[in-house]
Amino acid sequence: TKSPHVTLARFRKNARHTDATIVECALAASPLAALALRDVVPSLQLMRSTLTPQGPEYEQIAAVPLGRG
Repeated sequence: TKSPHVTLARFRKNARHTDATIVECALAASPLAALALRDVVPSLQLMRSTLTPQGPEYEQIAAVPLGRG
């Protein structure tokens, strides 16, 4: 089942922790940081996507309710 989503970052298996820190800082400084303040976003979900010949497969890793929605 497909649902609306936004991919904010994608990391290779051998990514370093510093790669995530760089993305975190860039997102915090972007207009996307205020998105949850303007729009109804009921939760934030961390997803793992695996690309296969049949298309991407998604697995939810964690979810955080945001208290709005």
